[in-house]
Amino acid sequence: VTIDLTVSIGADTDAITFGESTKLVKSEIALGENSELNFETNKVQALTITSTGDGSVDLSVTKGTFKKSTIDLSEATSEDSISFGGDTKVIKTQISLGTGKDTVTFDAGIKLKGDTAIRVGDGRDAIKVPSSAKGSGRIGISNFSKKDRLVVDGKKMSGSKIYDGRKEIPDFIVIEFEDGKLVG
Repeated sequence: VTIDLTVSIGADTDAITFGESTKLVKSEIALGENSELNFETNKVQALTITSTGDGSVDLSVTKGTFKKSTIDLSEATSEDSISFGGDTKVIKTQISLGTGKDTVTFDAGIKLKGDTAIRVGDGRDAIKVPSSAKGSGRIGISNFSKKDRLVVDGKKMSGSKIYDGRKEIPDFIVIEFEDGKLVG
């Protein structure tokens, strides 16, 4: 299945909700202008979401399994938001952010399996996580800068304080800074 929203004209925001019975396996979604995607699905696997437009992306996965999928917003320039609800299991997913001020949120109760990779963009990004996660998975964050933020249970930690070792990050998080320094 390929869903192409790069050519929609007139609408301020393309808003799509994928219901519980929706099966998205080996599918592609291409975004252009402002897009709002809500996944209330039981399982998403091998889904590729790309955005090349100036529009912002608001992507929400409220529950179910989000597996071996790719969210590529690296060409996007707006303020993007990606969130995974507490009833979600995230398995080996790749996320690339663009130049805007982007936010990725993992709610309390999240279950992680395998390594999920987030490459932050050049904007001042925020990655929001709980202090602990279910499962044995990890979140690896790369291209992190001293101006980016890790928010743990609502407490903000600047990249510079993490870099200098003045703030301790949760066990399931690994951060690679722009200069290659690893923390976690």
